[in-house]
Amino acid sequence: MKLSLIFIVLASLFAEYSLGDSDYCPGYIKSSKLWDVFLGKPIAKVRLFTMKGDRLVEAPIQILPLSGRSDIRNKKGFAGGKREKLLSSYDRITMSRSSFSSRIRKETLLPCESKALQEISTAGKKPKYAYLALCKELRASFLPEPVISYDSANTVKSELFKFKHVPNNIMLFEDIALRGKDGRWYGAGSAGDLWLHLDVKSFFDINLNKSDLSADLQARSKGAFGIVHQLKFFIHILFFKIDLEMSTLFSFFEKSGHVPMKIDVPVNAWTRLNPGSGILLHWNPGDTRYIDTKSRYAIPEVAKNRIMKGYLESGKLVKKHCRYGHCRFDLNSRTKDRFLRIQVSIPEKNARRGLVPQYVPDAEVFVKEMGWDAAPRFKSKRIGIFFDNTGLAKGLHDLTYWFYPVDDPYDISGCPARFGVGQKIGNSQISPSGPSVK
Repeated sequence: MKLSLIFIVLASLFAEYSLGDSDYCPGYIKSSKLWDVFLGKPIAKVRLFTMKGDRLVEAPIQILPLSGRSDIRNKKGFAGGKREKLLSSYDRITMSRSSFSSRIRKETLLPCESKALQEISTAGKKPKYAYLALCKELRASFLPEPVISYDSANTVKSELFKFKHVPNNIMLFEDIALRGKDGRWYGAGSAGDLWLHLDVKSFFDINLNKSDLSADLQARSKGAFGIVHQLKFFIHILFFKIDLEMSTLFSFFEKSGHVPMKIDVPVNAWTRLNPGSGILLHWNPGDTRYIDTKSRYAIPEVAKNRIMKGYLESGKLVKKHCRYGHCRFDLNSRTKDRFLRIQVSIPEKNARRGLVPQYVPDAEVFVKEMGWDAAPRFKSKRIGIFFDNTGLAKGLHDLTYWFYPVDDPYDISGCPARFGVGQKIGNSQISPSGPSVK
């Protein structure tokens, strides 16, 4: 058995997809989708503009330089005899749909000299628009700094939430709080932990918790929308720290957090693991209360009989959750006057093989029912989410989750915001009086 079997369970939290557009989260486009005239140019000269009244004004944008392995890229290239970060086809461009507006008009003056404009639109029946420009002259941006900070106490803070992570793993929280409408902070959870249980065929069980797994910070990037941490995962066995060859980008924005992951499964999991193997992510809910919205995306409650029948039984839960090849599951919990939503999204092919998040209303009762050896003894009631990973096939899998505060738990708009790349406006179509738009 390869130690990398642990990969199967560790990253089961996460998949990237949106079934609606929420104002609580930004969205991304890949720079490879842009007109190729933008590629290889200084990132600092790529600016976003949107209509305000009869003129174009600058809007926030955050470009994250990435390598082909999705690592934060620190290496600089040469442009005009200077060392500058140049836009590559792997970079991630972050924008907010709230800044988009009406379509540009022919008589609109350009705020900077640019030989290329790229139209970007929001998704939906009534799209709004913004325009990427490659400004010839680099000028200072007067956009406000993001209202988000990260301090020495391992706490990320914005206007709406506080997230204090455990020292060796940014993905697990010690405390998470939401700001109420009265301006006070209210706890939304504490003492986050995980319990990883692998019932390996013809082998002993493997049980790990947060003290055995670490997510080390490799790089950090800050921009107009927030802070991005690049994490690398390790497992600790006896005196050894073993590289799991797995990493992710944990993004904290002003109103949300986002964790996309890629996981390489070395073997078909069901050939090595017995039913009941999986990961339990659990925490102290404090004064929060789980809200079952009965919506199509509400997370199903866990059931031992379902799990022990095998992963295909859990796969039957996904019918109402899936659209266009992806599935979404929401867990909403209430603080005083706001709700914390954890939105888990999973490719449908994996969900149908049992990778379905299941709500655990009492973690201690659950682990006793499952008969896990060396299961933890909890000092207080804890809730959680269980993921059955025994159905994952050999290969590379994309997974993600978002968390964000919402005022209405019955609002099913989700994350991330979706954008489309529209028409190109070239040099021959731009004049001092404005661009020629079709």
